[in-house]
Amino acid sequence: MLVSLRNVWWLSSSESGFTLIELMVVLLIMAVLIAIAIPTFLGVRGSAQDRAAQENLVTAMVTAKGYYVSKQNYLPPPATATVCPSSISCILNTREPSLRFFGAGSSVDSSDSSNTVSEAHGSKGYSINFAIYGQNGSCWYILDVESQSSQWLQSNGGVLPDSGQYFSAAKGQTSCAALTSPGYPPGSPAPHWFTSINTASAKAGL
Repeated sequence: MLVSLRNVWWLSSSESGFTLIELMVVLLIMAVLIAIAIPTFLGVRGSAQDRAAQENLVTAMVTAKGYYVSKQNYLPPPATATVCPSSISCILNTREPSLRFFGAGSSVDSSDSSNTVSEAHGSKGYSINFAIYGQNGSCWYILDVESQSSQWLQSNGGVLPDSGQYFSAAKGQTSCAALTSPGYPPGSPAPHWFTSINTASAKAGL
């Protein structure tokens, strides 16, 4: 009889569950881990989106430079052309199908993927610039100025000291658009245009 009672006591004590305090401690630990993990995940995701935007920006410019080499300007085909009349964005879409180019400084925002590119070029064909939205409130820009006669240069009333390739970036933006006239991207830190995309990123705090 004594053995049987001991067996009953052992079974009842071994089948007892967690106490309320133990469950609350476990839940608290899980909440702390989640609070640490989520910002880290979002940060990694945002960095990946920004890198994709930067890579697409460079790809867009490489495609445009190929067009410039063949034409010696950034002007679109004439209105009478049978292929892509009056549209350099159409030409670029044909040359680089992995990207989606939209001309005339079209706006891009969070509803667009990081392969959607806003394009604008100078009226004389001396310059071209692109903008891409990074999906986390960041805007990325690249500009190429090919001639000393470009209106982008300070000597001609513009904002740049010399011809060449420049980068810019801005954070906390709701949309981005390529610049249709010489100037500075909205929200970008002074001096706004940089010769390195890494410098532009660091100055913008991205």
